[in-house]
Amino acid sequence: MERVWDAPPKHRPPAATVRTKARARAEAKARAAPRARTSRYRRRERRIYWLFTLPGVLLIGMFKLYPVIRGIGYSFTTWPGFGPSQFVGLKNYRLLLTDPSFETVLLNNLKLVIAIPFFVVVPLLVAVILFERPWGYRFLRAAYFFPAILSPVIVGVLFEELLTSSGPVDDFIRQFDPGFSVTWLGSPGLALWTVLAVVLWASFGIGVLVFLAALSTVPLEMFDAAKIDGAGWWATFRYITAPALRKVISFWTVILTITLFTSMFGYIFTLTNGGPGLDSTVLEYDVYLEAFTNGDYGYASAVAVVLMIITGIVVAVQLRLTLGRKQ
Repeated sequence: MERVWDAPPKHRPPAATVRTKARARAEAKARAAPRARTSRYRRRERRIYWLFTLPGVLLIGMFKLYPVIRGIGYSFTTWPGFGPSQFVGLKNYRLLLTDPSFETVLLNNLKLVIAIPFFVVVPLLVAVILFERPWGYRFLRAAYFFPAILSPVIVGVLFEELLTSSGPVDDFIRQFDPGFSVTWLGSPGLALWTVLAVVLWASFGIGVLVFLAALSTVPLEMFDAAKIDGAGWWATFRYITAPALRKVISFWTVILTITLFTSMFGYIFTLTNGGPGLDSTVLEYDVYLEAFTNGDYGYASAVAVVLMIITGIVVAVQLRLTLGRKQ
């Protein structure tokens, strides 16, 4: 019988192999330690991020999101502005579809969309000219931006005095045409375009500064190479400047769309009061008329909801057209 102590010894790995495996485990542990520390740091960073972001989120939710939700809710009711509201379903929206005055106001908003390219092209061209540093460009840059610091009410009151039939604008034109007589703010078909011209004067300085800041990021070597190749001003603008500013143009277009659709009240109230008739009334001003003049806050809320939807659609289409294609 074979004795236990005479059995062959069990196989043991060489000492070098044991040391190699131990070293590999130590190296793996050393590599995992920084990742663990990085993971903890990232979790801590996220907590700090949300800690600093939470006040802003609460304020936005309280003063932006909550009113929007309440406005959508009121659009399904009849509410005089005080007391309980009465649920009427889609009645306000059906009235919108059959109201001829709403069609006129909606058409005026479509005219704002037509005017957006002018609000983009004018400051862009001025910025390109100023970027070439002509004589007095510093003064011109400050002069163009000056109207942007004025409130819409001040601008509206100023141009109301300038554009009256006995104002300085008509008096200057009569020096060359004694029979000239145009009611800038009271003529059907002209009042809204006059208001848009005033808004363009008041706001294009901001666009000029935005495009100047963007042009400063374009490498000057690109413009120098274009000059060496014999490219003219238009070719340089078309093939270098415009493509380089594509994202900035998209950004400014979106800002303009939101501004023209939601920040026209001060200009219209001081210049035309929505007239003549409804010729210069847009959806934003119609919300004011329906709520504070007619006292129908439910119908006004429905108009506001339609305005929000149209603004979102126009902005989405603009972003699709300008940024949807591959760079």
